[in-house]
Amino acid sequence: MVSLETTIRDAFLEGKQVVAVFFDLKKAYDTAWRRGIINTFQAWGVSGNMLAFIQGFMSDRTFQVRLGTNLSSTTNLENGVPQGSVLSCTLFAVAINGITACVRHPVRCSLFVDDFAVYVSARRLVTAERSLQLTIKRIEEWSRRTGFSFSTSKTQCITFSRLRNYLEPSLTLNRSRITSSRTVRFLGLTFDSRLTWIPHLKTLKAKCLQRLNMLRVLTGTKWGADRTCMLRFYKAFVRSCLDYGSQVYSSARPNALGMLDSIHHSAIRLATGAFRSSPTPSLLAEASEPMLDMRRKQLAINYFHSLKAKPENPAYEHVFENYLIEVYANRLNISAPFGLRAKALLPDLGIEEYQVSQCYQSDIPPWLVLSPEVDLSLHKYKKENTSNLVFTQAFRELLSARAPCDIIYTDGSRSENGTGCAFITASREYRFCLPSVASVYTAELTAILKALNIVCPRTRRLVICSDSLSSLQAIKDMYPKHVLVRDIRCAIHRLQVQNIQVVLVWVPGHAGIPGNELADKAAGSAHELPPFTAMVTGSDLKPMVKEKLRRVWGDSWSRTVCNKLRAIKHTVAPWGTAIRENRREEVVLCRLRIGHALLTHGYLMSRGDPPECARCGVALSVEHILVECRNYATLRRSCQLPASLFDLLGDDESVIVKLFEFLRRTSLISKI
Repeated sequence: MVSLETTIRDAFLEGKQVVAVFFDLKKAYDTAWRRGIINTFQAWGVSGNMLAFIQGFMSDRTFQVRLGTNLSSTTNLENGVPQGSVLSCTLFAVAINGITACVRHPVRCSLFVDDFAVYVSARRLVTAERSLQLTIKRIEEWSRRTGFSFSTSKTQCITFSRLRNYLEPSLTLNRSRITSSRTVRFLGLTFDSRLTWIPHLKTLKAKCLQRLNMLRVLTGTKWGADRTCMLRFYKAFVRSCLDYGSQVYSSARPNALGMLDSIHHSAIRLATGAFRSSPTPSLLAEASEPMLDMRRKQLAINYFHSLKAKPENPAYEHVFENYLIEVYANRLNISAPFGLRAKALLPDLGIEEYQVSQCYQSDIPPWLVLSPEVDLSLHKYKKENTSNLVFTQAFRELLSARAPCDIIYTDGSRSENGTGCAFITASREYRFCLPSVASVYTAELTAILKALNIVCPRTRRLVICSDSLSSLQAIKDMYPKHVLVRDIRCAIHRLQVQNIQVVLVWVPGHAGIPGNELADKAAGSAHELPPFTAMVTGSDLKPMVKEKLRRVWGDSWSRTVCNKLRAIKHTVAPWGTAIRENRREEVVLCRLRIGHALLTHGYLMSRGDPPECARCGVALSVEHILVECRNYATLRRSCQLPASLFDLLGDDESVIVKLFEFLRRTSLISKI
């Protein structure tokens, strides 16, 4: 999707148009040619038991149809791959992957399972038609060889152009003309001919509005689900739809993207129980949920960093090797593609453009790497219930059982001053400084990797002691995703090939084990050294990006004026007292803090006059009721309520308990 969007944006900038054809396969899984799959595996060099298993998996399959209690006769499944199996997607991908060989420059293609598209950019429609028609002819020949067939009625063609009036392309598939359309749905996104994304945003909004109805079912004031549960439900069931493809469709105009904000605000209002007239900034700050624009920026930067680690990704060249950077910089009125938009966000947020460690396939196949020995036996002791003496004694027994051996203690540390790691041997201390954004997890893994690569064991057994349980558990995994874990497994494999046994042992931190204490002290001071590498992993940058965006949001909130919630809440961080024992208390407290309640702002819904205090003759407000009204002065003193609204509605549990006692005794709790 990023590749297609970038191609279209670049074509618009150069005065070109993009013609794309989106193919629809008939009965994709059922028509996959089995013999072709086997031939492909043989061409790749797969043989022996693996090939025999795959061939046996696909052959001699039968099926029956059940209607009520009646069962049809058995019928042989002569072709296709079985659906519902863990191998089905892989086998189908093997069957269809050869279609990409039909696409030649200047035509590009996109293939994801059975969603296939070809597109080309050109100044003249005739040039685009000629290139695409030749490609379609080759695809027809490929389909006849492989047994796949395309639906001519569902296969669509679209022209992306900024021109008001343009000719529709004339393309044929199996002697039938391909239908031209102004919009087309591809991989869950609706592309329109001018790439405004408005059709997609309207469809997305309608879909999310339907899903919000399920959230409304849970919003009973007396019996409804709590705020935490409802926010989680919203994020999983509604916001996930808004997140999907946001890296691409966020190139739409801000006023078009604004139509999705009402979904976000409605969901938060339902989850918190805030009154309908509550100001949007207060609503977001009370729930500690950032606006959608900030969420889209976070996802865009995270994907930008993730893609930076994968140069073999088809979208890499479109994002990092765009030759029109300077042209876009001089044409600010033109929407830029994803890569330039994401890159422009970094200086705006004060984020340095880091070098990200590249993901790669290990030189040694995972099934040939000897499994490292990881000893987690000390983890059976609960640290809070176990004395340091017990840990020390158990650790000594563990080492004595493995003697003779070389012992290395590793540790990683992260603080406000920086990130570092270290490892300690019997005779020397090694320290390394990492980029400040590196996580403790990365520091722990780096320490283990450095120990494996630097130390030359004097014995045939090397024991590496680490207090990072997550690191050791990741190293045990046969198919790790983290690049440092892959390097560690390969380093261990190389030592084991040299008949050096490597044992990784978990030791509890700060439990009185001398070597671990020395490693911890060395890692804590490693930030004083110059960084040995500028490389970071994509996972290290995600917390930093989130923190930068929240800081920007916090600065914006601190500048908010004439806001009732801002007077008592100075940050956008969540308050622990917002989570109550029942739904009613959560709703009442939220409305009091925001300053909009049924008693004070219900007239806005009924279009009546603002209410006044019968005793004091002033406008009714939350502050007046809780702090100023003379009618409740005696009861406020009886409940020992603070004299200021800031102290009364702050994040102090003891005060909040007194507040609800006051509301119940005055019967105001049912009027909020």
